[in-house]
Amino acid sequence: MAAPRRRRALLLLAQLLLYLLLALLFHPGPFARFSEQVPYGDQDDLKFILSIVDHAIHAELRDQYHFPMFYPESRPLTRTHPLFGISVFFKAFRLAGLNLEQSANLYIILGLIAGAFGCFLLAREASGSVPASLAFSLLYIVHPVNPLHFAWLNFFSRFWVPYILFFLLRYFRSGAQRYAAAAAAFSFMEMFACIHTGMVTWVFLLPGTVLAAWALRLVDLRRLLRLAGWFLLALLLVLAIFYPYLQRGGEQQETGGNRGVQPADLFGRAAWLAPRTDAPPPLLPGVAVLAGIALFFVRVRPGRRLAAFLLLFAPVPALIALAARPGPWLEALFLSWLALLALALLRGWKQAAAGERLLALAAACFLLLQLRLEYLPGLRSFSLFGAVLSLLPPLRDLRFIERAFFSGLPLFIALAAAGAARLPQLAGGGARARRWGAALALLVAAENLHLPPAGLSIMRPIPRRDTGAYAAIPFQADQVVLEIPYHFIHPVRNSTYLLNWRFHRNFLLNGKGRARPVRYWRELSAIIGRRQDGFLTDARLRRLLHDYSVNWVVIHWDLLRLQLRRSFDRGRILADIGRLRRFGRLAASSGATAVVEVGEFAPVSEIVRTFSDFHLQRHALAVELKSPPSGVSARLNNASLPPPLLSGRRLFLDLRGCPLRTDGNRVELRFDRPVDVRRVWLWPEKRPLPAAGAAAPLPERADGL
Repeated sequence: MAAPRRRRALLLLAQLLLYLLLALLFHPGPFARFSEQVPYGDQDDLKFILSIVDHAIHAELRDQYHFPMFYPESRPLTRTHPLFGISVFFKAFRLAGLNLEQSANLYIILGLIAGAFGCFLLAREASGSVPASLAFSLLYIVHPVNPLHFAWLNFFSRFWVPYILFFLLRYFRSGAQRYAAAAAAFSFMEMFACIHTGMVTWVFLLPGTVLAAWALRLVDLRRLLRLAGWFLLALLLVLAIFYPYLQRGGEQQETGGNRGVQPADLFGRAAWLAPRTDAPPPLLPGVAVLAGIALFFVRVRPGRRLAAFLLLFAPVPALIALAARPGPWLEALFLSWLALLALALLRGWKQAAAGERLLALAAACFLLLQLRLEYLPGLRSFSLFGAVLSLLPPLRDLRFIERAFFSGLPLFIALAAAGAARLPQLAGGGARARRWGAALALLVAAENLHLPPAGLSIMRPIPRRDTGAYAAIPFQADQVVLEIPYHFIHPVRNSTYLLNWRFHRNFLLNGKGRARPVRYWRELSAIIGRRQDGFLTDARLRRLLHDYSVNWVVIHWDLLRLQLRRSFDRGRILADIGRLRRFGRLAASSGATAVVEVGEFAPVSEIVRTFSDFHLQRHALAVELKSPPSGVSARLNNASLPPPLLSGRRLFLDLRGCPLRTDGNRVELRFDRPVDVRRVWLWPEKRPLPAAGAAAPLPERADGL
């Protein structure tokens, strides 16, 4: 028994080394620049994703949704990508001593290998052929969509999908509960890593696969209910984790603007045969995979197999050519080709194995439920995709269906492998069939080779915007920072600021969100202006202090020069800062940045701040004056409060337990005479207040609460 196990272990090791070598050949960048650069490191979307991951691995569990942007809003991560599953890997990498660049590169390398191995397991389970499964599993690594998704690690995290389908097939064949549990666990991990691909998997892939298995009597009602129980458990975990995100998505009801999947998204010419374009790579590039899929449907007598294959494959070259310029001819030919495949499947239905029938029906459901036609008269207003969307709740993540459609790639790899496994029958067996198989395996890799190769050319260092500027800002002090320029028009450019969060760990007004807080931007724009030119006055800084609790303004001269162009005048801006007397002063200045501290630097009769609810739920507000105050009154969101606790020159306002707003809470302290303010801060959560019983009662009235 030991010898067969050792042999299987050596074969597995050899296979993983093959995947590793192929990843190195096709994507050398993450290997060669492992410690210093990442693919598309200067791209704003990647910086934004890495900033979310970096926040997740450093923040407490209760703060995962409180991503430091759009202050004083609560749970701003619900406006963009929750990346909890990716963060688990990055957390483990960090504990192992890896930096952010090394973690990103290792995640890409492991993702390629894991996805390819999952496709191999699925294809072997479906086809029973190790050579065909190994050959077509290579497509997962060499597919031209991979470099595109290196900049979107959430969409890259689709490598869980083949394991879901593999364990489902195992469960349908054996009935073992461990396979059902594993399928549900991997489906949870897919959603946990990327809610966009997870949504497509749960809505379009899993229901069609499970219902097809039930229709084919691969699973009886008792086993189906057990499987449903495991998936219900996974769904409950998803709802528990993503409830804030799904709730915000339901409130915004942003499911429009999605075109679905077009026939042109499926086909494309190989990189060697035509220059690359800016269009996204097709799901099924080249002819090798399409030939394998055509072979899957060839189920006639031996003497007619070649003719049947040529008939089914004949439309493929025309589909590839027409995909370059989509139109009614492409859609008409595509529907005709699908009809041919359906007829071929029906003709050979009895000869097909149960697993092959399941694969065919699952692929049909996955494709047809997302397909949308745009050019054929009479069909432009009809699509199953639109009907599905109308039945679903307003899940805004289905807007990304075109990008998440690649999560179905393992299903079509399994189809192609199952078809290629029939190649010896078509070729007549013997050495000739082996030569055909080797040529097909080479085509799988060669047709997806990029010219010029992506390799090192896509590697970039992660830019950090003069991190020395943050030395003037207290580290992790629950303060609020405004970065200038704000980039209203192109909010994605704020990604660098969000990535720089690690150097001060406070809260930002800047941010990028898929669901953009238009009202938030409009109100902030009224204070700092759309171009952030000339806003450094005491009156405007006072509004920033009162409405957003801004403590620091960081000006990046190079970006501001780029935004203002000819109107940029650094000397004038510094002169504006020098004229500040009441609410701002220059804290630090260099050739790259200027840091302005915001606060009360002259006697005031009132102290006003606007805090997030999660801050006021955890911290008491502390104020230190230059002399003991007298005659203090407090208000919360225009509701009167009892006077705060006084302790010498300090006063404390404890609002924990009060009803609070999720979009900001305005706290006002008014004095009967002007006072000099030394500082205003949030008292440490676990540190007791100077005297017992300092907590403030509920407001007497709460306008708008």
